[in-house]
Amino acid sequence: MDSIFASRRGRRFPLNGLSFSFLFLLTSLISCSDSSTPMTALHAPPENMFDILFIGSSFLAYGETDVVATLVDFAARGGKAISTQRRILSGYRLERHVEDQKTLSAIRSKEWDCVILQGTGLYLAKEEWHPRVFPHLAEFTSVIRERSPEARIIYMMPWAFKDGLLWLEGETLTYTQMQEALIQVAADFADSLAISVAPVGLAWHQTILAGYENDLFFTDNSHQSTFGAYLTACVFYVTLFQEPIPAVEFPNRDGLESYQPLNDIAYTTVIEDRERWNIH
Repeated sequence: MDSIFASRRGRRFPLNGLSFSFLFLLTSLISCSDSSTPMTALHAPPENMFDILFIGSSFLAYGETDVVATLVDFAARGGKAISTQRRILSGYRLERHVEDQKTLSAIRSKEWDCVILQGTGLYLAKEEWHPRVFPHLAEFTSVIRERSPEARIIYMMPWAFKDGLLWLEGETLTYTQMQEALIQVAADFADSLAISVAPVGLAWHQTILAGYENDLFFTDNSHQSTFGAYLTACVFYVTLFQEPIPAVEFPNRDGLESYQPLNDIAYTTVIEDRERWNIH
């Protein structure tokens, strides 16, 4: 598996000399997942289907992990008639998606019930990097509301890197410090735009604090493992439906009992602070 993330382990990159082209590569994924074919949880008349568009990058689909497909599994078990489409592309943070004609066409292709925008933790970690995020999030909000004024817009709170920003020369933010910053900034951005937050990063943090036995991170210390992807899908499900996650059977996968703590943490993280996340 050849990934730019592998090259940063054990090395420190100087921030001043770290070009944005490298930072673009930093968030790239091995494969892309751009599907215009709806993935449905239950067959239902079109007027009864809850249509969701996902816009993001490798933090929604990386290697064998697929957050959207897992969410569809949850919805099928929970009796939810949803249809999902996606623009999940290599290295596409919001600033690139908002200039991409195919992404804009997807937004304008129909009146969506929900659009989920995936956040990336790097540029949220420090205030001086926020201009790389907020203007593009605001522009997305405007474009979505123009086509789908009643749509729920949900911003995915990212998780911090396992080693925080310590891999950048001159940076001192640990995982915990980085995650605490992401929690506050994601909530503030969403509140200022009157959109919702899926508190994924906080759920990851709570899971780690609880001493969960399985690693949520892939070996690059940045992307999601299968457990991290599962937890992310759990948070999306509770954010969307405000219900506990239904039991899901994974074919050819052992240790299903190890997933239950993730269900519980995701539910509690979302439900206990719905007002903060603008979930109504």
